[in-house]
Amino acid sequence: MAAQSIVADLLEEQRATKRRINVLATGLRWELYGGWGEANGLVFDFGDSPEQRTEIAPWLASGDPLYFVELLPRAPLPDHPHGAVLELARTYDLPGSADWPHLYVGPSVANLWRVAGTTGELSKQIADFVFGNPTKLAAEYNSVAGYLNRAPDLPIVLYPPNQLYALEAADLDASRLRPIANSWPVNFEGAQAEIGQAAQSASQLWVVMVFEGRGDPQRQIESWLNTHLYRMSEQWFGPVRVLRYATMPDATPTLRTVGAVFGEQIELSSAVVADTATSSGGAIRMALNWRYVAATTVSYKFFTHIFDADGQLIAQYDGIPQGGLAPTDSWTPGQSLNDLFAVTLPPDLPSGVYTIRVGMYDPASGQRLLITQGASPGIDSLEVEQFAVK
Repeated sequence: MAAQSIVADLLEEQRATKRRINVLATGLRWELYGGWGEANGLVFDFGDSPEQRTEIAPWLASGDPLYFVELLPRAPLPDHPHGAVLELARTYDLPGSADWPHLYVGPSVANLWRVAGTTGELSKQIADFVFGNPTKLAAEYNSVAGYLNRAPDLPIVLYPPNQLYALEAADLDASRLRPIANSWPVNFEGAQAEIGQAAQSASQLWVVMVFEGRGDPQRQIESWLNTHLYRMSEQWFGPVRVLRYATMPDATPTLRTVGAVFGEQIELSSAVVADTATSSGGAIRMALNWRYVAATTVSYKFFTHIFDADGQLIAQYDGIPQGGLAPTDSWTPGQSLNDLFAVTLPPDLPSGVYTIRVGMYDPASGQRLLITQGASPGIDSLEVEQFAVK
């Protein structure tokens, strides 16, 4: 029978992938269930009426494969049933259809369709199921929209993508919004490519995230951002984060070898300043390469201070390396790490030459680490570059 062949093929796939497989069927439900059973997956009937409709978002959110069984010509599937994009896996003959003329007209087959993707509406259902419905955070998104409407007119990347509806309702210009990973399961390589495309159209971009750990527990998207773009700022609106990044420079800047060890534990191996000439209100893009010399149990922060010719502090950037994703107490001796960030300069900054100094400190005590080896031993910060404001 067709049901036995379908079960045999699905069991073979299950052994290969080690994933449960769920099946939706208009017919053959009990025949399939008899050979399949809950130990292997779930078999459900489905229909178009509200009473019969099966919500498949939770099943797809699990990452388990989902199949539809179609019986032709008696029960053809609608296009994109329940918002699923299907691809044909296999066709099976149904013997004995001549014995049931009231059910079958001519030869009959069973098609096994694999869910290969999702439409926009189903993607939204899945995102709502995984992340929660962002429209319930109306007050927070109104604040986000107000903040971004007053901020520079830059592309706005959204993860998860269902934030689009909440921000549109908050009267944020929809032409600026770039929802990424708008299908399930999330294609992280594709999502990273989408961010890269958005970054090509502007010198900076915004990224809005909420509850992203639910659908990206390894923080792959934020990790890509922090290692490919220059992190500038982070603003919280309840659970909603608004991040700002500067994009890559057009030309490759000069790398400066440093070799200064802070506290006998962390070496600043090299520094790159992408902007040695800028204007008032601009951003200084930097890349610091750190090397872990000796073990530590402290999560140190680094600081980057910019001084004018009179020694006055005019801008700074403090943070845990790679936007908080690579704390120093998680490194292993000998490990190297590249940290990209950008320091925003204040408006109306006078023209002149400015100096950049870098150091490390314990955020719990505020105590700075002294340089113990390499350039300028005994001091608590190191000059890495000068730049000009025109």
